[in-house]
Amino acid sequence: MSLTTITLDPPIECRRTPPLVLVVAGSDNSGGAGIEADLKTLTAHSVYGLTCIGAITAQNTQKVDGFDATSDALVQKIFDLNFDDFGTSVKVVKTGMLTGATVRALHQFLPKYPDTKLLVDPVMIATTGGKLFDDESMQLAVDSVMKQAYLITPNFPEAEALAKLTGVSYDKVDSQEKFVELAQKLRQRLGCQNLFLKGGHIPWGDRLTDVLVTANNDVVVYESGYIDTKDTHGTGCTLASAIAANLAKDVELKQAIANAIGYVHQAMVSGTKLGKGNGPLYHYIKPPVVKLVAPVKPLSLKQSAYDYFKAQAGDLWIQYTQHPFLKLLATNQLPDHQFVYYLTQDYFYLINYGQVHGLAAARAPNEDQVFAQGTILNNIGEEMKRHKHKMKTTYGIDYANNTIPKGKACREYCDYLLYVGDNFDFASIKIAVAPCLHGYYEAGQYASSLVVPDLKPVYKDWIGDYTSDWYGEAHQQGQQVLQDIAKSIDSEAKLAELVEMFNRVTQLEINFWSECLEIEK
Repeated sequence: MSLTTITLDPPIECRRTPPLVLVVAGSDNSGGAGIEADLKTLTAHSVYGLTCIGAITAQNTQKVDGFDATSDALVQKIFDLNFDDFGTSVKVVKTGMLTGATVRALHQFLPKYPDTKLLVDPVMIATTGGKLFDDESMQLAVDSVMKQAYLITPNFPEAEALAKLTGVSYDKVDSQEKFVELAQKLRQRLGCQNLFLKGGHIPWGDRLTDVLVTANNDVVVYESGYIDTKDTHGTGCTLASAIAANLAKDVELKQAIANAIGYVHQAMVSGTKLGKGNGPLYHYIKPPVVKLVAPVKPLSLKQSAYDYFKAQAGDLWIQYTQHPFLKLLATNQLPDHQFVYYLTQDYFYLINYGQVHGLAAARAPNEDQVFAQGTILNNIGEEMKRHKHKMKTTYGIDYANNTIPKGKACREYCDYLLYVGDNFDFASIKIAVAPCLHGYYEAGQYASSLVVPDLKPVYKDWIGDYTSDWYGEAHQQGQQVLQDIAKSIDSEAKLAELVEMFNRVTQLEINFWSECLEIEK
């Protein structure tokens, strides 16, 4: 007998907090739709899924043979326990098959969590043709839950059923214009913020048209090629969960839907046939990031790339670099507890900021940029030291013993930067971190112009950090990086993507300071 000892290396610790999505739906024992498809999709997107199974179905790829609903009492317990444990960390609630019990629970719990987005996928008919709802429960959903929805995602047959249920009159849908008109009327009648009408059941020739109608009644049309296959079991559940996953990562709605469509389409053509009927998707792919092409003003290499991106941000840039937070600070009107909250949140953010610069180093196009990231990381470390010094010497607070949690604005900002760092190239990452570097330089200049004679030393030191020669040099170096990136942009689509990122991060910076001013003592 021989004895072999295998010594395993310790794991490399790299902790991240995944976004949370609660799925309220039915269970599909065949694994292709319902809760099972939802969890596979969320896992593929690195999102943590909580569940409330509203019904157990008996089905396969050929038919639905029945279902039993979960009792009101058990649904209530599930909601109680999920929200008691995770609470405001649940960023999105996604629903599929609804029952009276789950509708009543949603109606009770959602008002308590106004920052949690509700995505309703009004599952009525399975791909195999089986009915998955009763009229009473759907009417209850229309009268209560759907009015609270951030997004509703019906396919065409579901839209027709909802129109009939709510008394929406519409012309025969025989053109894209009529399709858009139905979506607009339905959103208005249901009272939801946004409605996404899927056109997979009525392709126009070899093209598919999906329509998003937003809260402002703006219309976004998504066009794609028609995939000729019967293996579509769970496509609706998968699409809605992919949208929910993207929203949980703070991806903007139009982009979230585009990414989700790309994921479903790729999943439809990535696996082999399973089952004898309408087979399921292959959920185990890496979710794509679909590039949206939006018209933007051309970027001339003769102009400053920094000035170009600021101009594209427009009023957002002014709102950020001349934020009321800065005036209050420079004139001694900012309460100490709000500045302490800011320093704490910014310390959390700088940790994330450093991580993203590390990801940039891994994607750097040349050795100079790799080592330049090292210099930037050292500067971030210096900025964190200055924050710690202010907290310790002025307020007697040690970051190691900090009790202030990471706020919503900071979480959303950090999540978005990590999303960019994980999914995009070097140029995109550098554009995403640019508003922080350059905006703080301009913010420092703005605040210094407003300083009162008796300004608190800690506020004076903070302004001094961002008007210092040290920070000014970082600002100049960053502008050169932007200029180099401008030379590498090879398409209008790439430029549009970078502009959208710059503007998105500028808004996140505004939210960051705005939240500090909302903190009560």
